[in-house]
Amino acid sequence: MAETRVWAGLLLTVIIASVACTSGVGAPAGEWSRGYLAAYDRVFASALDSLEEMDFYLVEIDERRGEIRADASVRRGREMTLLVRVEDRPSGVRVDVMAQSPNAEDHSAAKMMSAVVTEFLGNLDIRLEGRSD
Repeated sequence: MAETRVWAGLLLTVIIASVACTSGVGAPAGEWSRGYLAAYDRVFASALDSLEEMDFYLVEIDERRGEIRADASVRRGREMTLLVRVEDRPSGVRVDVMAQSPNAEDHSAAKMMSAVVTEFLGNLDIRLEGRSD
């Protein structure tokens, strides 16, 4: 019960911070989420591998809670953070991604964040041989 409250509080904080940092992004519902039939451990490891392959530094990793925070390296060209949530559900493993950037109000930054999230999820699709949603 306490863990649920902590997660709910963390999620609310992240959502508020994301809205503040990513105004103007406006991705359609489900565009930044995926469902996979693969095992949780495989999905989580694939998410880590995909981020590293994309030149993101893994800043925070909590496999037990299914949370990853990764910052873009200088080679990516823009300051950006990806927040990845991996959740084991009866129907499969769900992956949700949020992007943050200090320049999110800039139209080109918003487009870049959307492209990076799409790239990340595309890499996961390839690594996990498709998706279930």
